[in-house]
Amino acid sequence: LLSPTRRQFVAAEGKVHGLVCGSGAERFLLLVNGTDEKLDAAVELPEAKPEQELTGEFGGSRESLRGKRLPLGFEPLEVKVYRF
Repeated sequence: LLSPTRRQFVAAEGKVHGLVCGSGAERFLLLVNGTDEKLDAAVELPEAKPEQELTGEFGGSRESLRGKRLPLGFEPLEVKVYRF
């Protein structure tokens, strides 16, 4: 989180807040649904390789990019963390 290499962004019309931060060769993606509603969002990851697989942290599932885009569904107030 304190990495000098980080990028903040919003998606889904400002409802999903994200942070990409680096730690050496690994990067982390943190996503937060800041609403009390279910929603779908897609985030662009220019830092990733096309079709790259992301490892869900804290019991999260593995996801694969479509190109450099990650489509996800969110529960209300859900937080997702990935390593890639």
